[in-house]
Amino acid sequence: MKANKLILILLLTILIGGGAVYLFNEQKKEVVDQEFGQEYLSGLSGKINDVSRVVVQDDALTVTLLKKESDWVVEEKSGYPADFSKVKTLLVSLADMETIESKTSRPESYGRIGVQGVGEPGDEPSKQIRLLDKADNLLYSIIIGKEKQASGPGGKSAVYVRKENDETSWLVSGSIRVPSTLVDWLNKAVINIDNSRIQSVVIKHADNTSLSISKNESTDTNYTIEDQPKATVVKSTAALNNIANSLKNLTFDDVVVRGKFDVDEKTISKVDFKTFDDLLISVKLAKKDDKDYIWFDAKSTNKESTAEAEAQGLNNAFALWVYQLPSFKAEGMLKNMNDLVEKSTEEEKN
Repeated sequence: MKANKLILILLLTILIGGGAVYLFNEQKKEVVDQEFGQEYLSGLSGKINDVSRVVVQDDALTVTLLKKESDWVVEEKSGYPADFSKVKTLLVSLADMETIESKTSRPESYGRIGVQGVGEPGDEPSKQIRLLDKADNLLYSIIIGKEKQASGPGGKSAVYVRKENDETSWLVSGSIRVPSTLVDWLNKAVINIDNSRIQSVVIKHADNTSLSISKNESTDTNYTIEDQPKATVVKSTAALNNIANSLKNLTFDDVVVRGKFDVDEKTISKVDFKTFDDLLISVKLAKKDDKDYIWFDAKSTNKESTAEAEAQGLNNAFALWVYQLPSFKAEGMLKNMNDLVEKSTEEEKN
């Protein structure tokens, strides 16, 4: 009889214990379910248009992006236009972050996953991003840490993050990539004029030598050299045509304020690009500290043409700036006669 009671008590204990374990697991599952898949920066997706200032900071650099009407500029580069696609990608990536699981709340462990404050020591570097509204009210402040590589087919990238005033760090889905330099935040497109529009190019070198090329019709394939020396031939029609194509998809390596750019006038070369539709783009080039710089002015050669409005738009964009060009771009614009022609074979025989 006693044995039967012992067996019954043992069974009840197992059942109760099992029930407790089941209840604990269900509660744990519910907590995990509540953590997973939540918008980490709650409400940002509906507030993106309210963001007017973005401050990105790491141990080496601070970048401040400011919204000016519909455009963004980089404050540390004298308000030069930012690459809108990069600003948009950053904001959308932040809004798309979803929680995967909570991580450490211990400050001494933050450095292992890169969510320590900027400037604090850690095994992984940290980056802080602050989002502010038009009145400079702080909307969000987040520390971006180490990325975790996606695993398995279709796996999503993830990154460790922590809100500035939150002790708990998180692993969230997504990837937050930001340019590593000030210049990489800029819209590097300067001008884009295809050589099909260019009628002539006149190059005046700093040493007072000059070179002119032109073509009669926009449909002509190749340019010709004006006043080409007798008994010479063009080495490469491609090199000749490339001079006229110098303004196509032109980009820069860096930019400085024109008013702060000082250079000896005697070192300046000039290039005039004239289009078939009455636009004249005057270019000045100079070398300073072994770097090549260029600046522009535009005007219409016919006040009645549509080029007048185009010239005004270009001048509005160019007025404040001097651009540092890749050296090969500057060299391509400043060809001289010896670069382009050589004695003909008949002349060499004579």
